[in-house]
Amino acid sequence: MSVESTSSNILWPGVEKYFTFLKEEGDNIILKCHSCPLKSLSTSKSSLSNLKRHIKRLHYYKYDEFIKNCNSKLQSKRSGDNTSEVGVKKQITLDTWGSRKELIVTQQTLDKHILQFVIEEMQPISIVDKSSFKNLVSLGLPKNVNVMCGKTLRSRIEKAGQSMNEELTKKLSGIQFIATTADCWTRGKKSYLGITGHWINLTTLARESATLACKRLKGKHTYALLAQTMYDVYLSFKIQNKVVCTTTDNGSNFVKAFRTYYTVPNLEDSELEDEVDGDDNELEFIDLTEILEEGENNIDETQETTIHLPRHFRCASHTMNLIATSDIDAYFNDMNQINKNNPLFRSLKKLYRKNMANLSKLWSKQNQSTIIAEHIHDTLEVYLKVPNKTRWNSTFDSLIQIKNLIATHGIAKFHDIMDFCALNRLNQADIQFINEYCDTMTPLAYALDFLQSESGMYMGYLLPTLYSLNKKYNVLEHKSLQYCLPLVNCISTSITKRFNNIWFDKSLVIASALIPRFKLQWLPNTEQFDVEAWLKAEFENEDNRNSDSQNENEEENKDNVDDFFGDILSNSYSAMSDEQLNNFLHSNNKDLKMIFNFPKVLKK
Repeated sequence: MSVESTSSNILWPGVEKYFTFLKEEGDNIILKCHSCPLKSLSTSKSSLSNLKRHIKRLHYYKYDEFIKNCNSKLQSKRSGDNTSEVGVKKQITLDTWGSRKELIVTQQTLDKHILQFVIEEMQPISIVDKSSFKNLVSLGLPKNVNVMCGKTLRSRIEKAGQSMNEELTKKLSGIQFIATTADCWTRGKKSYLGITGHWINLTTLARESATLACKRLKGKHTYALLAQTMYDVYLSFKIQNKVVCTTTDNGSNFVKAFRTYYTVPNLEDSELEDEVDGDDNELEFIDLTEILEEGENNIDETQETTIHLPRHFRCASHTMNLIATSDIDAYFNDMNQINKNNPLFRSLKKLYRKNMANLSKLWSKQNQSTIIAEHIHDTLEVYLKVPNKTRWNSTFDSLIQIKNLIATHGIAKFHDIMDFCALNRLNQADIQFINEYCDTMTPLAYALDFLQSESGMYMGYLLPTLYSLNKKYNVLEHKSLQYCLPLVNCISTSITKRFNNIWFDKSLVIASALIPRFKLQWLPNTEQFDVEAWLKAEFENEDNRNSDSQNENEEENKDNVDDFFGDILSNSYSAMSDEQLNNFLHSNNKDLKMIFNFPKVLKK
């Protein structure tokens, strides 16, 4: 299907009212929501489910209109198609396909498509040796074209992987700065480490990504094993000196790996000179005999110290997930009994545990009994969403659905379901709690979803998101909530505690200030002056480096007088940078591509 046809209809009539087509990615298309333009969505070309889910969660007031509009447009299109195609359709046969010259199958074409099928559908290599697969593929093939064996397929896959790595290494050689992510997981009694690389395309400003590794890990997942594996991957792609930071979850083994092997970037020459004390420049004698006698142990230690890891960032989405789960559970456990005399806390704790237990039983019964599942569907016209224990967002989605179902169908139908399942009915206090819980957790859920966007997301979005999230909870603290005010305080405290170490991190603040959408407006007035000074200092350092580079390329016999006055004669660089920076910061244009108008800002 062409891009033109996809963009005009977005595959489903009626959807263009809510979404704008961006691009195709294999079997998926990327769309932008009109109501939240910062968020892009990926959905299959054959399914509307992701779009329905997005509308239902974030724009639920438009959901009924969305479904009705799509269904009516689809029915009218189908009826039109049926009338225009009566008597025209013809069953396609193998002879029909084979008669077309461009579809004649060669051995090379067949091998290519089998390879593609096995890789994309993650089929076992042994499938090509099965007689049923051979019989299926061989239908209509010329006699001189055969299905490759498993041994040949394995060899082709290995060669394709090697070729892909070589192409990626070549591509990464032209990239100056790369950020990576790393994650460790266990599946089928085996452990793996996955690493991805990300960089900014300086032509389009789009974030581009590539999978660097999915390696098997054997033995205990120690910090040393993780560090060595990550560094080996960086070495294999020759990017060990280009990786500026790595993002992982909050696992203690990852945290210790970076704490142990993180190498602070080289200081500027001027900083090094300031640290050198002339009185300490003494000779140091080294006992070579002792070093040589240590043998292999010393070699192993030397090899260990050669591991260099970049700066570490804890995944903000994983941290928010911990706030919504671990921190709230710890708050209600109240091990130190700080809130034992707080009546609001006791009331909230009782409602929280009662409703979570009651609804968990409801979700379990739907999963375990087809009769109950059918009754729920007959009553509410949908199945209940069942939470996934590894993702808090799924619990939030399930509670949002229950809140909306009660509002749409009325409490009577929900009472009927609870009675049918032999569970306690939801009373007015329970419904009020569910409503307040959803309202309380919505900012956190939205921030979590936003930071996990597949495209259009940059590190510069992190701090403004956290600042906005913190402000939203400050507003909620002053709302008249009947039950969930202690929960608001708990979340607000957890956000401050967990993100305290990056709350005003210089590199992250500068990254945010260079995003046209934010500039300095997201900062308190008192901090805007400090950040502007940081930016000017960064531009001044860049100008000085450019000036030094120019001086090195000039003739060696340059007049010493010019050398002496070079520092004040080169002020034009700084003036130009200051002007560009000021124009950028005071521009009202928030489009990301406006940064192309400011070359020095773009370079940063």
